[in-house]
Amino acid sequence: GIRYDQLFGVLTNRAVELIDEFTASYISTTLNAFQRIGINNPELFDNLAERALAVVQDHDARDISKTITALAHFGLKDEELFRRLASHAASIAEQFEPLGLVNTMHAFARTNFLQVDVAVALSERSLYISRHLDANESRRLLWSFAKFQVRDTRVLTAIFNRTSPRILRRSNGQ
Repeated sequence: GIRYDQLFGVLTNRAVELIDEFTASYISTTLNAFQRIGINNPELFDNLAERALAVVQDHDARDISKTITALAHFGLKDEELFRRLASHAASIAEQFEPLGLVNTMHAFARTNFLQVDVAVALSERSLYISRHLDANESRRLLWSFAKFQVRDTRVLTAIFNRTSPRILRRSNGQ
């Protein structure tokens, strides 16, 4: 079989050599690959976080989601990177697709990085995408909103209504 530790060791060395050429997309994809395989590499992650700070404005919604999710998975929390990614996420909230929004909010909440502007912007965005969420995604989003202390009843109702379709059908007499 494939020895992932050896393969990812070689990839790590090459990535560190080329780190100044990494785009936001390369950073998020690299972090995501390490997350999926389950290999924690603090040296590489530190280099990627430093590079991510240099290209924060180049992150699109998907890059932000993948980066924050991977860092949260490994319990890493670079305060400056998270703050800047959160602010950038808030400024491009309309770009977030349903699963990316759920994953991003959940990752920020899991790390207890609770920045108000991202919570407000992404909770507002959730009003427009809530009908595309399944029950599990809705539950994860509600948990995240609870951590962020989101209290907007329009947002909470829209998401809650996606968690239990059977309950809603019964309450509507269906």
